[in-house]
Amino acid sequence: MDQKSNTNIIGHIAQEWLNQTTRVTVQGQTSSGIFLKLEGERVLFLTNTTSLGPVNIITGQKLPDSWKLHSIMNIVFSGQKLLFDHPIYPLILEPYEIWTIPNPSDYAISIAEQKKRLAQASNQLKLIKNGEGLSPFLSLLQGKTSTGIDSQLLEIWTAILGIKSALLTLDEFDFLQNAKLLVGYGHGLTPSGDDFLSGLLFTLNRINNNLIPEPWLNKMQSQILEIAREKTNAVSFSLLYCATIGSADSRVQQLLEPLINESVIFQDQAINIARWGNSSGLDLFIGIAIALQALQERMITR
Repeated sequence: MDQKSNTNIIGHIAQEWLNQTTRVTVQGQTSSGIFLKLEGERVLFLTNTTSLGPVNIITGQKLPDSWKLHSIMNIVFSGQKLLFDHPIYPLILEPYEIWTIPNPSDYAISIAEQKKRLAQASNQLKLIKNGEGLSPFLSLLQGKTSTGIDSQLLEIWTAILGIKSALLTLDEFDFLQNAKLLVGYGHGLTPSGDDFLSGLLFTLNRINNNLIPEPWLNKMQSQILEIAREKTNAVSFSLLYCATIGSADSRVQQLLEPLINESVIFQDQAINIARWGNSSGLDLFIGIAIALQALQERMITR
């Protein structure tokens, strides 16, 4: 195989999962990489792109285009190399580096400035992704009216508001009942409802500052993962799991930073995340925004 670069990078959760398995199954291929399924609804993404993420395996080598769907490969994983032992087209990553999500910036931003930046991000995303996924909610996030929303989307917005309200009152039943409506909602590789929950849970785990009690949040998250195991696909489940431990694609992390710390310059972070999937980046942002709004209100009433 042609070698494009000597750089191989394995996400920190991918490393954890690879240490627990000896084989993977080819689940699917896209123009940007190959999805590899492990036991327990866990999925890794082997890619040539530079998108750093907790379950991504990045290589400069040419990806095998002849790995058949559902084929099973043994793997050998050590501190020196990762071998995908395909009988005809083996792939060896040697050496490699481990990517771990950076620690978050300090939560140091006024409510007024945070609202301003959320509005800026909403406007950027609306300009680029209007009509996709949960984009009708971008105006509603700012307290504006949005016409032409169909009844199903209105039900989803009501569920999202129910989740926000439950975060303020720590109502377990309401939180889970509304979250159930979102798990698996939408189309595509990662449905919009799953992306929303990933953005929400990632934010709550990354910059909570004890505003949401950790035992309460952990209990809700474990139940959401059980629901997701039944209602959505393995790719979404894997990303939801990452969110529950405060990890996500570097583009999500970079978007959150200027929303929680005034010293981090807000420029094109929202534009970068808009390029993620059909609407995944936008839907993740909706989850981030709702989490931040809930934390704002809990901060005020603390």
